[in-house]
Amino acid sequence: MAWSPHFIEKFDGHPIKPVVLSFESFRQQGEFITTKNGMEGSLIYAASALMRDETFAKGKAVMQLDLAPDKTEAQLIEKLSKPRGSRSMAGHLERTVGIKDVKGGVARVCAER
Repeated sequence: MAWSPHFIEKFDGHPIKPVVLSFESFRQQGEFITTKNGMEGSLIYAASALMRDETFAKGKAVMQLDLAPDKTEAQLIEKLSKPRGSRSMAGHLERTVGIKDVKGGVARVCAER
């Protein structure tokens, strides 16, 4: 994962937990740490062999992160569909579904891609 200089300055070394990482048949809840070079930690290591094989076979590996594993997709849609008024998107994510700080940064980076 290529983070922006701003993201690295603000969140390098921050843990993300709890989170669910999904990749093909792999699905596991755990945690990882953001680093200037990407992500590392037990959750990433658990999926790394599958992601490496996919990268060699197809040139890339795409994983999914559930940053709010305690909420269902329906709950997220319901809460995030409410008007945010004058709040920023970061404020809306924090107030409605509890995604803040480094999780909010990751959500922002992924939404931009």
